[in-house]
Amino acid sequence: MIFSITHATWQQLRVLVRAKGKPVLGRDIRIVPTRLTKTGEFLDELVEAGLIVRAEGKLATGREPEQFRASYTLTEKGKHAAEYGEYERVREPQQTAG
Repeated sequence: MIFSITHATWQQLRVLVRAKGKPVLGRDIRIVPTRLTKTGEFLDELVEAGLIVRAEGKLATGREPEQFRASYTLTEKGKHAAEYGEYERVREPQQTAG
């Protein structure tokens, strides 16, 4: 199933496209410092969606969350999403309590 990405996600992926394959620190991907991005969980969500992967290497130093000190690169799916604003993933039905 094809899923659209938000404008904010598109901007974050474009940061990685401009890096031309070089790893980018999570703090540099957080281009808009909002309440929704202050913990770095948005990076975990991008990794879970398969749009980015954590690059190998040591964490940068600092007191900020681990996600901001780690480096990331784009996946092929992420490159497609950055170019076209959508990506394909398997739809998983939600479990209902009952």
